[in-house]
Amino acid sequence: MRLIATYVHVLGSAPLCKANLDFIPWLNRSSITELMHNLSGVAMKTMNHPERKIFEHDDFYFICQRWHNTVVAVVTDTEYPPTVAFKLTQTILDVPSLKTLEHLLEHRQDGCDATSRMNSVMNETMVIIHENVQRCSDVDDIVRQSHMTQGTKAFYSSATKCCQIS
Repeated sequence: MRLIATYVHVLGSAPLCKANLDFIPWLNRSSITELMHNLSGVAMKTMNHPERKIFEHDDFYFICQRWHNTVVAVVTDTEYPPTVAFKLTQTILDVPSLKTLEHLLEHRQDGCDATSRMNSVMNETMVIIHENVQRCSDVDDIVRQSHMTQGTKAFYSSATKCCQIS
């Protein structure tokens, strides 16, 4: 997850821009910067007040939000959560300065806020639970098909009843 660039366009003034293009080859950076600058200018001209948009590309999202005469654009990769990017645009709209842009590029690279962090932990937990449930059903099948004594099978069934999570 990567926050690539942030733009702030205020009608009638030069745009503020802060970008982190370290992952792009040096020779391509100027053309990428020009493309992002042009996209933010087009967003300024075409968006109505108030409006939010996501422009999707194969490799990145261009997320824009307009409020009165200010447009904030955030460029992220496709793994960066759009909800977090929209929260960033709102934060930038509250305090539209170059210092805010620098701070966000430095500290929000992971795309984590409290909600997205909790969602990722829950998703990981659900994957682990499903894997364990699958293993458990596999173990139950193995025990049923095995040639264990009735006493061993009874011990296994009582142990699984005792240790089940409801």
